[in-house]
Amino acid sequence: MTAAPRAANALPEGAPGARPPASTAPRARPGPLAGKTALITRPKAQAEPLASLLRRAGGRVILAPLIRIASPSSTKGLDRSILGLAAMDRRPRRRRMSSSRRRGLEGCGTVVFTSANAARAFFARAGKLGRLPLPRPRALFAVGESTARVLESLGWKGARVPRVHRAEDLAKAMGRVEGETILLPGAKAGRDVLPRELRRKGAKVSVVEAYRTLPDPAGRRRLERAALGGVDVVVFMSGSAVREFQAALPAGLRRRFLARAQAASIGPVTSAAMAAAGIKPAIEAKTASAAALAGAIVRYYRGRRRHA
Repeated sequence: MTAAPRAANALPEGAPGARPPASTAPRARPGPLAGKTALITRPKAQAEPLASLLRRAGGRVILAPLIRIASPSSTKGLDRSILGLAAMDRRPRRRRMSSSRRRGLEGCGTVVFTSANAARAFFARAGKLGRLPLPRPRALFAVGESTARVLESLGWKGARVPRVHRAEDLAKAMGRVEGETILLPGAKAGRDVLPRELRRKGAKVSVVEAYRTLPDPAGRRRLERAALGGVDVVVFMSGSAVREFQAALPAGLRRRFLARAQAASIGPVTSAAMAAAGIKPAIEAKTASAAALAGAIVRYYRGRRRHA
């Protein structure tokens, strides 16, 4: 059979300047978040795992951190707690200790971390004091798998994590605490629900300031620009970010923004803060992790496409 004549001026396949052959491979399907833009209000370093998952699903991400993590206003309580833990590993059993050092031991029986920020700040201060490695307390609890993973990376393994990440559930999961001394490192303006519940159950609770959350001016400016349009979902991962969101935008602009964008929450505690601020979460993660939150956002938009 005679080969079909080549078009005039056509170059042989593979010759310099010739067009590459048309691909026969099927085109990649767009991700479930194609055409969607998510705005994340968490500090950049902590937002990256979620941002990466959303981009992988085809979404566009704007990082607008509304808070930044700062050192505590005073380290006295934190230092006393760290020195007390360190002393448990170093002191001779029969040696009498000073009253100030005994006060530092108040939290050594049980330690509770309600955030990864608290864990990082606690160990960072211990490092500055030259007290690493710290002996692990007899009982260790963490709110959220991410907090437990941070603790493990810092040398404290086996933290117990409640299935539902609320203070009430954690207090219940801790069982009988009457007579126990419990150390609770956290933010300066943290929730007081957990210490109140534990004290109600008869525990002696030592709340120490491990860090502060302060407004992030650069993140506020990004939020103000983004609020003018083009955002499909705004993501909240802490109550402090919700409060800064409220403070950053005028009421009218905030209402218009939330009329266009869906609000997503990392869990019940953040959802409660959103509800208190008049923000209805359309999306809530089943567990407090970046993977669970990304999955919830993807499922939400897949569901909307099916019903479109």
